[in-house]
Amino acid sequence: MKFVALFLLCISQFSFAESIEALTTQAQNQNVEAQIILGNKLANGDGVAASRVDAIYWLEQAAQSGSQIAAIDLANLYLDNSSNKSQPEKAIYWLTQLAINDNVQAQVALAKFYETTQSTPSNLDLAEIWYQVSAPNSGEGEEGYARILEKQFNAQRAKQVSSIDQLEVAFDDSSIELSPIAQSKNASSGSSDSIIYIAIALGFAFIGLLFWHLKSIRKMAQNSLSSQSDEQKQKKQLEDKIRQYESTIKQQKRQLETLYRQFKKQQAMSSQPVQKAPVSPQNQKLALACALFGYKPDSIPDSKQIKVRYKQLCKIYHPDLKGSEEDMKRLNGALKVILNTVNK
Repeated sequence: MKFVALFLLCISQFSFAESIEALTTQAQNQNVEAQIILGNKLANGDGVAASRVDAIYWLEQAAQSGSQIAAIDLANLYLDNSSNKSQPEKAIYWLTQLAINDNVQAQVALAKFYETTQSTPSNLDLAEIWYQVSAPNSGEGEEGYARILEKQFNAQRAKQVSSIDQLEVAFDDSSIELSPIAQSKNASSGSSDSIIYIAIALGFAFIGLLFWHLKSIRKMAQNSLSSQSDEQKQKKQLEDKIRQYESTIKQQKRQLETLYRQFKKQQAMSSQPVQKAPVSPQNQKLALACALFGYKPDSIPDSKQIKVRYKQLCKIYHPDLKGSEEDMKRLNGALKVILNTVNK
């Protein structure tokens, strides 16, 4: 029975090692899902020796190919301080890219980071902005925005209470005494005069407190207006960046569609006047695939350049980046046809 258990254990270890090897092969062949799985296994030491450097490498490859899941995992890995190797500036880079592209999870994560690292007041302001942006689409973002507003209100209230305490100390009754001359002149009615002087002092204190309160309210209103103005400026900058990215993607799509239409037109014109031998289905697939990649069937580059072009097109046709699943399937099929032709 012991031999059977030992045999099964050896077989399971061999099959698991083979799955890691298969994942590595797929990841090297630009398989985004395999890159994400392999990166997380290397980060957690799941069935393989943990390697932070290798995990970051594979997750970056997947994130650069347009995977938002990989970008989130990569940012969390950069923020992980379990080995005192956190890199918050790189995490901010990936989270900001996703947040600009309306990724609610990244918006909330970025707001949490700024909220928990309040080294400067500006961090709390940035946390407020990202919580406010994500609030319409996330309950967690809405709770975070309310929490930030409560913190700001409590901080302002603490300043006011501190100022009132200082004012009360400044006008303490023990410091308000009648002059010796007045005491000598009014010895017979000293108690009544003391009450009058105290009432006058308290009246002045009340007037001073009233003026201070009005000044504080005016200052709070000015700060609120300035913060709203800064928030609108930052929001406008984010919207301008989003419009710029969308314009670039639309322009690249139009260029590719124009190339494809020109190819179809040339193919139709060349097939009408001269009757040539029927084109095989394989050659027709190759011609369509080359048109999608912007190549000519008789001048296809090497596989390395083809993969580089494929990454560029993924940023246009990927469902996570303004594309669709149908476009991505067509692109993957075209890549397979071209690579089969080149590797013959």
